[in-house]
Amino acid sequence: LIQYFHSSTEWQRHKRQGIKRKLHLEQSDFHLARDMVEILNPFHEITNQISVHGLARILHIVVFINQITEHLSTAITAVKYLLALRNACRVGLNITNNYYSLTDSSALYRITIVLHPSFWDKYFKLLNWEPKWIAEEIQLTQDMWVSFYKPQHINPPASVAPVNLR
Repeated sequence: LIQYFHSSTEWQRHKRQGIKRKLHLEQSDFHLARDMVEILNPFHEITNQISVHGLARILHIVVFINQITEHLSTAITAVKYLLALRNACRVGLNITNNYYSLTDSSALYRITIVLHPSFWDKYFKLLNWEPKWIAEEIQLTQDMWVSFYKPQHINPPASVAPVNLR
């Protein structure tokens, strides 16, 4: 950005370029662009991570949503950013929270959290879920496993009496 600032201000000094003064880029425009890059960079990094074929997992989504939520919450309270940029972050946080609420309604997602060795039920406790809700999630996981993944017990064939060949 600094490179573009210097070249654009030099270019704008020449009157023959025909650009009206009110359209000239100023230092504040470059500060805003720098702040936007700072705010949008985590979105770029997360997008690159989940765009790798075979790497995206449903479990990572909540971690990414938590990172985005924390980042936007910090930006909203940072007085170094312009009010318009902080308001845009507030809108982004509302959208993020909407998507996050959709993960809570996904049985597959909740099962993934329960089965993950790093989370288990700790994640739900961190979110201050009621113990009853946590127990329901664990039961949902067990029911899903029994219904779809538990190996079926196969009875061995009844033993046939040995035939006496004498």
